[in-house]
Amino acid sequence: MNEIFVIGGGPGGVKLAQELRAIGFEGKIVLIEENLLGGECTNVGCIPSKTLYNFSKICYKIKKLTGKSFSFDTKLIVNTIRRVINMIRKGIELNLKNAEVEVINARAVIQGDKIFFNSSSYNFDCVAICTGSIPVTLGYKHDRILTNRELWGQMLEDFINALSKGAKVLIVGGGYIGLETACMFSNLFDGSQFIVVEKEKNILNTADDEIIQEIHKSITKNSPNINILTNCSVKDIQYGPNSLIVEYDISGEIFKDEFDFVLFSIGRKPNIPIQDLNKIEVNEFLEVKGMRNVWAIGDVIGGKLLAHKAEFQAKIASRNIIDKLQGKESRHRYTKTNELQIPSVMFTIPEVGWYGLTEKELKNMQVDFVSKKANIASNPRAIVDNSREGFVKILYNNRGEILGVHMIAENVSEIISVPMVYNSETIVYPHPTISEIFGELL
Repeated sequence: MNEIFVIGGGPGGVKLAQELRAIGFEGKIVLIEENLLGGECTNVGCIPSKTLYNFSKICYKIKKLTGKSFSFDTKLIVNTIRRVINMIRKGIELNLKNAEVEVINARAVIQGDKIFFNSSSYNFDCVAICTGSIPVTLGYKHDRILTNRELWGQMLEDFINALSKGAKVLIVGGGYIGLETACMFSNLFDGSQFIVVEKEKNILNTADDEIIQEIHKSITKNSPNINILTNCSVKDIQYGPNSLIVEYDISGEIFKDEFDFVLFSIGRKPNIPIQDLNKIEVNEFLEVKGMRNVWAIGDVIGGKLLAHKAEFQAKIASRNIIDKLQGKESRHRYTKTNELQIPSVMFTIPEVGWYGLTEKELKNMQVDFVSKKANIASNPRAIVDNSREGFVKILYNNRGEILGVHMIAENVSEIISVPMVYNSETIVYPHPTISEIFGELL
């Protein structure tokens, strides 16, 4: 009987274990998770933030319709977030139990041809590494300097209570996590102030230029309590008795300011469980180079750090694992084209979604393309919903194939995958959205 170890119980690891059963593997599956099932996404990432996002959208809608502020009881917000997390985690536990996956709560490390956990070593037929990533910080440590882990974990209630009374927050990083965080909390707590600093010349600098301009304009208009500073980097943080004193550089000029909290959203780094290895490289079949019968998926191998990418790769890796166990050649590939087709979604108001290449990238590659753009303002549903900001832009080559899709509008997270059916057999549904249920059925 074959035995497969899965290290990591986040979206990728859970999906891979379930896929192995779904495609007929009858051997033993052992999933080892150091912390909580569901990983960063369920416990301190996608799920708590999108739960808060629902509260934020309600406040925004009411204010837009009535011109009056609306607020929720902070205990309701915190309790709802915790209830949703627990509900999803229990669902994961039940699904793994039904799939007859053995779950072990431990830290696992691969050394040579053995896997170590719970003070014991084990030989393995196959190992899948799905350990995700950890937040990057600048080395500062203080109970009011937060990454996603503290913000959505032990500091959540204190942070929300402080915002409800009025607080000043510095968000370091103007990518999609930093902007989401600023928008969500600013709509809920308009008595608090949020400053977003980004070291590059633009926020969201990997997005299409028109998207960057539109979301910057929308945030500035819709959230007067958000101030965005680009070409800005943090130089130092001092710990005052009642505040954090931050020194930052804006285009060569030094400023100091006081904040109640500093949130870091400056990127993530792979969480690698292999002894003496600081980077995992995989081939197109998602096999770890230089190792035998070891696969890796998701954040731990870099690229786009997204839960739905990890789940998509889980489908590929699980099939290649079965092929290997059956003595067959691997047939299922993860390519650069697949990576381009993974949609990115930002849950701001309005939402932003994109996949493929940007206009700037196509021009740099000297590729001929046609750009077609439709504004949301004239869409009847957008008019009914009083959400007329934004546009949809699709870039085509001279054969009529889609090269890039760029959207900014309400609820684009649910429709960003729709154009993929036009010229692709691969559809990846973003997480967390209603649309991803099709990923279980198609």
